[in-house]
Amino acid sequence: MYRSVWERLLGASDILLVSPKRPDGDSVGSICGLRAALRTVGKEATLYCPDPIPPTFDILPYVHEVRGKSEEGRVKRYDVIVVVDAGDIHFAGIAEELPMWKAGGGQLIVIDHHVTNTRYGDVNCIVTNAASTTEAIARMLTANRVAITEPIATALLFGLVTDTDGFTNPATSPSAVATAATLLSAGARMTPILRAVYQSKPVGALMLWGKALERLRVHPRWEIATTVLLPNDFTECAASMGQSAAS
Repeated sequence: MYRSVWERLLGASDILLVSPKRPDGDSVGSICGLRAALRTVGKEATLYCPDPIPPTFDILPYVHEVRGKSEEGRVKRYDVIVVVDAGDIHFAGIAEELPMWKAGGGQLIVIDHHVTNTRYGDVNCIVTNAASTTEAIARMLTANRVAITEPIATALLFGLVTDTDGFTNPATSPSAVATAATLLSAGARMTPILRAVYQSKPVGALMLWGKALERLRVHPRWEIATTVLLPNDFTECAASMGQSAAS
């Protein structure tokens, strides 16, 4: 599976790497990490996301290359379109564009770690025992003997940190920790990632936190707490949907 995906990327001339709607650290880290990995073998790629990228992701290599829906040149044919970290085509946010992108006979590759993935690609690399999509990509690169450079390591560790909540949630596994160690050995630095994800909050994100906490309700019967953010909250706080995910 890993070799099949990598061979298709090596054989492609025009490659598009897609982060889905509501980008998070794993999805954006995945496309940036793949971009960096392809660069090591002389391959270029276009990065795309239908929604704006949160400013807290600015430390990621190549993140400023990510194009959005409003930009010119998005109607193009690609040999390979890679969608990462999206369980279905609707969440990927590219249902409208995909027929145009594939019009020349292009292939859709899906790389994900969610067990709920509908396997909507022509080629599906679904690694359900990975803590993040970036961990799955790290395994793919290792299987294909691709050298992990510092930019690759930084992007992949970013996704691993965010999807495990800093290695504190149940997704944290021995393989996740081992992958993190490998990425750190390759030059990724944990401190800047933790600072960007957990210590550097835009004012808009902090204001959203305030609204969410204000509406927090505890339900003792079910031992849960709930809150809600309304569409106009984002306008009032001058914040993006992505900032709510990054908060």
